[in-house]
Amino acid sequence: MRKIIIGIAGFLIILAGLYMYVTFFDQKHADGNQKTIMAFGDSLTYGKGDRHEQGYIGKLEKKLNDKKTGTEYKIMNYGVRAVNRAAF
Repeated sequence: MRKIIIGIAGFLIILAGLYMYVTFFDQKHADGNQKTIMAFGDSLTYGKGDRHEQGYIGKLEKKLNDKKTGTEYKIMNYGVRAVNRAAF
């Protein structure tokens, strides 16, 4: 039963992310100079215990934007605080 609930919750999170992308982000990036990456995961993705923008998501965004490619990257962090892999 617990696996079913977790599966449904995961599906709803992905569905909500797709809805947000289509509704908000897709229109802003019509020029092609900006890319959005969505990060889903547990408290490590969320950055629990890290200073602002100092978790691996913030560091990845900085590293991508430091490259002179002409593309600006924005990583949207949808990590869930207080959830870790052991809960699954």
